[in-house]
Parts: sequence; C-alpha cells; structure tokens
Amino acid sequence: MRIKTVTFHGAHNYGAVLQAYALQQTLISLGYDNEIIDCRVDQESVFQSVKVSVARDNIAKIRNNLFRVLRYRAYKDRFDKFEKFINEDLSLTKRFHSFEELKRFPPEAEVYLAGSDQIWNTSRIVREMFFLRFGDSDIKRISYAASMGTYVIPPENQKLFGEFIRSFDKISVREKEASDYIESNYGIASLVHVDPVFLLKKAAWEEVSVECNINRKYILCYPLIFSSELNDYLRRLKHETGYHVVVVTTNPREKTQGDIYVRNAGPKQFLGLIRNAEIIVTTSFHGTAFSIVFEKQFIAFPVFNSTRITNILSLLGLKNRVFGNGDGISLEAIDYVEVNKKLDLERQRSLDFLKRAIEE
Repeated sequence: MRIKTVTFHGAHNYGAVLQAYALQQTLISLGYDNEIIDCRVDQESVFQSVKVSVARDNIAKIRNNLFRVLRYRAYKDRFDKFEKFINEDLSLTKRFHSFEELKRFPPEAEVYLAGSDQIWNTSRIVREMFFLRFGDSDIKRISYAASMGTYVIPPENQKLFGEFIRSFDKISVREKEASDYIESNYGIASLVHVDPVFLLKKAAWEEVSVECNINRKYILCYPLIFSSELNDYLRRLKHETGYHVVVVTTNPREKTQGDIYVRNAGPKQFLGLIRNAEIIVTTSFHGTAFSIVFEKQFIAFPVFNSTRITNILSLLGLKNRVFGNGDGISLEAIDYVEVNKKLDLERQRSLDFLKRAIEE
C-alpha cells in the first residue's frame, strides 16, 4: 500500500527531521511503501537569518550578523549535513516547488498521512498542505501525533481548522490538550499518541548516531531559548560533577555558558552527542525525548509551550525531571526499566493505531 506523508521534513531542525525519519522507518517496517512529499514550506539557506539592510538594523542585529559571517564554515558544515540527511536518509517524492504545484499534480497513493511535529500550529497561518488539501477526495486521510503547539488561534483560523480536519478519516494528536481542544470546539474525537521518535527503539537510533570527538565526560546542553536560571543551574551542576559543559547551538552569540560550543552538528551528530553525554539539560521537547530514548539522566527546562514536555514526562512517570520540581541539583538515577515498560505500551498503542487507521 502506498502512503504519502507530509511533515516538517525540510526544516534544518533536529527534532523535525528526526521525527520525519522515525515515522517513515516505522511505516516501512510495517510493510508499507512510504514517501515524504517533498514540498518544503520554508526554504533553508546557510545565512537564513542574516539581514541585508544593515542601515535599518540596530546594533545587536549587526553584531549578530557579523558573528554569522565569521562562523560561516561551521554553519555551512551544518547546512550540508542536514541536506545530506534529508536527501539520502529520507525517501522523498519528486520535488514540488509550491503548494499550487502539488495541488495540480498530486502524487498517487492509497493513503495521505499528516505526520507529527507542529504541523497544525495555526496561530499565525493555516498551511493547507498539512491538512492534506490536495488529491482526490476518496483517498484516505489520517494524521499521526500532530501537534498544535498553541491554542491561541485567531477566529478566522479556528473556522478553517475545523473545516479542514473534518476531511480526515482518523485523527491522532500528540498532546492531550490538542485532543481536548478538537473535541470541545468541533465535536470530533481524536486519539493521543507518542511522538514518532519514540516509535524507534534505542538500538535503532544508536545505528543512526555518529560519534563526536569529545574525549571527556560532559553535560550536554541543548537550549532553544536563553534562560538565566539555566545558566545558574549549569554552573552549579558543573561544580557538583566536575564535567565540562557542551552546548549545541545555532545562535550566533550564544548566551548559554559552556566550555565547548558545537555549531556544526547535523542530525546524526546530534544523536551522537546525546548518546555519549553523562547528563542532558535542555529546553527542547525533542532534546527531552531523545534523552529518554537513550536512557540518560536529564533535566528539562520547559521555558515555553511547556505542555509538550510535561505531557510526555507525566505519561512516563518522569515529571520530577522538570526544573523546579526537585530539591537541590542532585540527579536521582532514573529507573529506565519502569520507564521502558510504560514506553513499550505507548509504542504498541501507536503502532496498533497506525495499522488500523491505514487498513480499515
């Protein structure tokens, strides 16, 4: 059976490309023919954030631009690694250069699937592609672990959201809040399932990961947003453990304080950094998710959109790993035997849903 998937596969974001990879590998392992529809909503470039109108920029932006130029080699290396992963490790359809082109020439399939990540974040714009608004109406349409990200949605987008999801045959979302929102606002039932990265077991991710040359014990910090509390915690944790702090970053002037900054990691190197770390400190949902996959000791800083992180931690009995919920800075060892029992149940629930939704 042919399944075509839409998701954020082209973004140079670790969580986005790795969840796309995980969902595809899962579908293939279940015996389906799967390709990701290669219609990229946001074109990446090495200097995507550099401003060309320097005269209108303030001093901080000019300084950031200068740092980006000075670190061009690292950014280019990271860019190339992402493009290599997207083009070689993901199975893609032919390239569609616009949604209009996709609507004119939709790929043939028995099932269209809207994948995970924040594809249904409609706080600013409703992207029709992620609601599968293309192809013949008799093609089955399902979603898997779709995330809304936020529930502050303009009235006009709320109306479109309701209209679009009514065309789905089966709906799966990632957060309970999304399921509650859909049911209370539109009277449509949806199920909650884990992010695709949890569908692959630790051994499968270990095969994908690439070692990084850090020959010392280290705390890995993956911050998506700056937090002075995070810096304070890192300093205390470094003093307590004696470990170096390695920061994975794409910010031109990273405010998070570390001993080593990694700016050129691709998806596989990112996995390797998590795999070999002693402790993970992160503000990221997928940083948290992969800490669990690799059975690491970790602390999550849910600086924004915290429900994404707290939902999965509550589900797996790990809510005490959220910063502020524990005492002091000691990290009590996580009992991953118990965590994996719960994760195995959620993984099987998710696989059963996919098979039923596709086959019924």
